[in-house]
Amino acid sequence: MWDNVQLKDTANPSEILLTIDRVLTQDYVLDIVDFGVHETTYGLINTLDLIGLEKDIWYKTMSTATITGWVLNDDWNDTLLAQRKMELNRLIEPNKRMIVEAGNVNRNVQASCEILLTQSIRYGTNEKENNDEFCKFLITGVYRQDSFTTQNIS
Repeated sequence: MWDNVQLKDTANPSEILLTIDRVLTQDYVLDIVDFGVHETTYGLINTLDLIGLEKDIWYKTMSTATITGWVLNDDWNDTLLAQRKMELNRLIEPNKRMIVEAGNVNRNVQASCEILLTQSIRYGTNEKENNDEFCKFLITGVYRQDSFTTQNIS
């Protein structure tokens, strides 16, 4: 459903563009973006406040976002794939906040949310998914449902 995804670091001015179009980017190719199921689920915590009175706190549950893509080595340079992986490793770290902006050009829709990365980037482990030409990766994070926004692009 999504044609492109832009990952922006909230702490540093660094970003990476993933797209299904090989003309726009030759570094990283987008495979799947999954923002999870948006159930309106609330939880209740019964706790004590500073005075010692009981207090009920309502909270929304978190949704999981996963992004799958490929790192490409388009000019048969041995170090290029390693450099691109290093760039992803620097950007994708656990407990880091990222802004994810996804777009679909054909449907004129754009979505964005701020995610908290839950683990380091994962790379393919077998020869099909990790070799000299390309490497599959997985980015996983969680976000609050109220931080997910969509808008129509005119």
